[in-house]
Amino acid sequence: MPDSPRPDSAPPALELSYPTDYTFKAIGAGTPDFPSFVAGLISERLGRPTDEVAISVRSSGGGKYSSVSATVQLHSEEERVAVYEALWGSDRVVYHL
Repeated sequence: MPDSPRPDSAPPALELSYPTDYTFKAIGAGTPDFPSFVAGLISERLGRPTDEVAISVRSSGGGKYSSVSATVQLHSEEERVAVYEALWGSDRVVYHL
C-alpha cells in the first residue's frame, strides 16, 4: 500500500458546524495494537481520554493492514487540523482519510 502524501500545508478547511462528531480513518499495519495506537494519538493531540474516541476496525483480507475509523467530538477546526497533522506525522499510519 503506498504511503499517503505528506502535505506541506493544513488540510482544506471544511464548512462544519462545531461541536460535531467527526470520523478520521487511518490505515496501518494489521498489528493488534494499531487501533489503540490511533486512539491514543488522537486523544493525546486533543488532550482527552482515549475512551472519548470511538474505534471500529476492519482488517484486509490477508490481515496485513487494518483500517481504523475513529470518531470523536471536535470543538473547532483547529482540533480537526491538529489530528490530521498527528496522523500525517506518524510513521505507523500509511494512509489516512
